[in-house]
Amino acid sequence: MPFSVTAMLFHQSAVADLRDWPTERVAMAFTGFATGHLISLFFAGALVDRVGAQRSLSLGLIPIISGLLVLALTDNLWTPNIYLALTGMSLGCIGAAGGAIWPERYGVRHIGAIRSVAQASMVLSTALSPILIGLLLDAGLAAGSIAGILAVLIALSAIFATTAKKPVQASANTQPDGIR
Repeated sequence: MPFSVTAMLFHQSAVADLRDWPTERVAMAFTGFATGHLISLFFAGALVDRVGAQRSLSLGLIPIISGLLVLALTDNLWTPNIYLALTGMSLGCIGAAGGAIWPERYGVRHIGAIRSVAQASMVLSTALSPILIGLLLDAGLAAGSIAGILAVLIALSAIFATTAKKPVQASANTQPDGIR
């Protein structure tokens, strides 16, 4: 998700130009982004507590998938409002679930190392996304096509997150190399 959000926000002017949207209209749509983010924060924590971080993570991706599909399939003046509001909603959900997923899946013993790798991966993806999406735009791929591709990739991520099995935890009595 960070890859997609960064890419689309970084190239918002290009998308607006391709769709003949006034940049002021896109800028005003960020109020929907903030509102969606804020509202989802009120519900996301309770969702994580009720259904767990893994399921919440998958459910939290539904709004951005929907928003990207709206962006892919429509070019009306209201499209940025819907896309950004739904993206904000996903960010709130993912923020709550993201903080709980690692201890839920792996425990807290190596939480610092796990979070470091996860954060580094996120930073790398957000660094690459403007470049990769910029190359696609320069190659003439339509903004709607890019949004559709990103929606499919995030949907696949949601499926993988839902179906991922919990890692096998080593027994406290087990020593390295099977020695007891």
